[in-house]
Amino acid sequence: MRKVGIFLLVLILYGFMALVSSCNKQSGTKPGQGEKQVGLIRFKMEPGEIVGFRRTDKVDMEEGGVWGVKLKYLSEIDIILNCEEVDEEGNMIIKQSWDRASVKGVWPKGEFKWRSEDGPQVVPELAKRYSKLAGKSITVRMSPEGELLELWNGEVIADAILCEKGIRVGSDMDEEVYKEHQQEVTQEVFESREHILDNVLPDYPDREMANGDIFTIYEKFTTSNYAIQEMEMTFCEVLDGQACFNAKAAISCVGEDATADPGFVSEVTAKGQGKGAIKLDSDNGMINYAKVVMKVKTHCKAQLGGISGIMTKERTMEGTMTTILSAIE
Repeated sequence: MRKVGIFLLVLILYGFMALVSSCNKQSGTKPGQGEKQVGLIRFKMEPGEIVGFRRTDKVDMEEGGVWGVKLKYLSEIDIILNCEEVDEEGNMIIKQSWDRASVKGVWPKGEFKWRSEDGPQVVPELAKRYSKLAGKSITVRMSPEGELLELWNGEVIADAILCEKGIRVGSDMDEEVYKEHQQEVTQEVFESREHILDNVLPDYPDREMANGDIFTIYEKFTTSNYAIQEMEMTFCEVLDGQACFNAKAAISCVGEDATADPGFVSEVTAKGQGKGAIKLDSDNGMINYAKVVMKVKTHCKAQLGGISGIMTKERTMEGTMTTILSAIE
């Protein structure tokens, strides 16, 4: 049974967080005394090299009014990248694993808490995606420009997304129909790169840059509902081996769901704005640290058909979303 209103708002927020983390912004970066030019920034790992990142997402949303609903949660997941092979053109075969994960918070049903290290347990709805990813892995082939060339075992991500949406093999769906959903979402994952390297890699500039130079990133996600983003990034300097960029972005999401239950139709819209910066290692193109705080407003309109006719529910929530990416030593 699909949950109405608050749960659908959460689904679309995952699309937001994927976009936010792909911005890889760190708030408060200001020009210092670094070099004012940077050469081509490219992604580079050596065979046998292993690096880890921790992704932290914090959501603090609230519905207005006396009976305003609150949604607050904090999630963490560790991502391990293991470079298995590099070809003559510098393309890398990388095994990506999701390690320890945790989700905790409060929503209309009360408080919830889940940790992957606690073993078998009841999984809260807002932890279902990470519960499916923790302990799993995929393999990708990436170019030095950050382009995804091949994806193996992508159904791991598709299963996590479908589980969160309540789509699974059961009394209301046979295995063949599920496989069709799985293949469709896996293709969308490949095209959008959702959870591929968990967005720890941004698009790279296609040229050398000097202080004040600007390049624009345009992205689209469809797996967590339709989301688009246009982000403008301005190069500042190279300081202590880190290429620093200021950034500003505008993001919008639209989602529809008419497949869960007979008579159920829902539409969710969301908008957000944020700004900050990105710090990349100028030698290997990887993130050293990133942080962004986004102001978000979401609106959900759900229609339920029943014996007494069609009932419409609407709700609007506003608040902030924070995403942090940091290297694991």
